[in-house]
Parts: sequence; C-alpha cells; structure tokens
Amino acid sequence: MREIFNKAQGGIMKTALNPNTIQKTDFETQIDVCSKAGYEGFELMYDVIQEYLQKGHSLNEVKKMLVDKNIKAAVVCAAGALIQIEQGRLRSEALDSVKKSSEYCNLFGCGIVTVCSPLKQTNIEQAAEDLASLCEIAQSYKVKICYEPLGFSQKFKDIKTTLELFKKVNYFNCGILLDPFHLYRGGSILDDIDLIPPERILMAHFDDVLDVPVEKMRDLDRVFPGEGVLELNKYVRKLKEKNYQGYLSLEIFNEDYWADDPYRIAKRGKELLEQYMEGKR
Repeated sequence: MREIFNKAQGGIMKTALNPNTIQKTDFETQIDVCSKAGYEGFELMYDVIQEYLQKGHSLNEVKKMLVDKNIKAAVVCAAGALIQIEQGRLRSEALDSVKKSSEYCNLFGCGIVTVCSPLKQTNIEQAAEDLASLCEIAQSYKVKICYEPLGFSQKFKDIKTTLELFKKVNYFNCGILLDPFHLYRGGSILDDIDLIPPERILMAHFDDVLDVPVEKMRDLDRVFPGEGVLELNKYVRKLKEKNYQGYLSLEIFNEDYWADDPYRIAKRGKELLEQYMEGKR
C-alpha cells in the first residue's frame, strides 16, 4: 500500500477510485480495475450494490472481492437520499437507503455514508431537518454522513451555505465532501476551505473541468487532472494544510473515457493523483 506523507503537516492522504470514472464497466470488473491500477480505496455505490444483490449475489461476495483484491471500502454512496425526499418520493425509501448504506459500512469496514445536497430546496430549516434525519440513522450505526454540495444546486451549492446548514443540524457525525468541480461550479473559492473545521472534511474528490462557461458546465465536461482550468495544486495544498488524512478519490464523468479501456483510464488517473499529492505538478 502506498501512502503520500506530508512532512510539514503530518497528514496522510490515500488514493481511491470512484466508479463513475469507469461507469460503463460492470461492478466486479470495477473492483479488479481499482486493484490492478494500485488504488487503496474504492467508493461503493448503494444502487450498484442493490443491483448486484438482485442478480443473486450476496454481501459476503462483495466483502470477499474487496479482501481478495486488497481494496478498502472508502465510503458507501447513498447519494440520492436528500434529492429523493425533495422530489416527493417516499421519505421512508430515502431513509432506508441511508440505513442500509450504514449497515454496509459496518460490514465492509468503512465509516462514511455520502449524500448529495438537494437540487431545488431553498428552505434551510427543512434541509436541516432532512439532513438531521440521516445523521440520526447513521449515528445509530456509529457512521458519519458526508454531505456533498452540488455546484448546480439552487441553494446549497457551496462551502459557506453548507456550513450554515451544519450549524442548524444538531449532530456531530456530519461533514463535507469536497469536489473541485462542484466547488468551482457552485461559486466557492478554494480559500473557503479555510473556513471548514478540519474534522468536518470527511472525503475529497479529484477531477478537472474543461474551459466552458460556468453556468453551462456539466458533469460530462470533466477531464483528467491537469487538462482543465481548476487550481488543483492549491486544492491539494489546502487539504494538506487541514491535515486531511482521508481518501483523494478520482471521479470523472467523461463519455470518451467510458468508451476507452477502463484499466488504462484508471492507471492514468492514479498516476496523476500521485503527481499532485507528491507536489510534482
């Protein structure tokens, strides 16, 4: 296992792969790709696990794959929970996804469930109530909720509004997922990372984006680190200054990459991750 050590801050960051980077590849191959490319962690998706189980597989098979491939579960992504609540789907269904994701965390040895910010909700009181419901469930499993502000959300799309939301959520098992694409798209500046208590940074994504008008940026405009307009050197430096010791996870939505060899894409991404982590870019 390779770890990048920051002597100045004493922080350790680890590499992880988000399966959206190789989205068109089946689940078992994604785990194999992650392992052969040399990543330490993998982001498990709640919906993907559910689909895998529906095909007749078991949770023990998932656990065995991770163990056999020497891959750690970085997080379990129950990303759509808050969006489900917002869009009027059964609240019980959304909460159940977080409950099961928390159970999966306990089984697979990770302590973080990730969720995304609501897309349209502007009532901070309602948003806080919904997020608190998720935190309460996760807390019963000794798991943390990692909240990702989406840059194309109408309200909770940046660091400052996310921190305002956290102040209204009376749970301390709640933190933030930083993604440079969403920070840029949502109007955050990298210096806003200074405002976040270090213990609240639970997960960090890594990606770049093409030079297109911000208001028109899509997930599919993401590219390999260094091929876009984002200040990724500063982003990594800010994480080190916060003594962040979690995963730096490659998450790129790109249709050209999906059509390519997933092993090549993952390997190239890993090389770039390490170059930035080691200060070589």
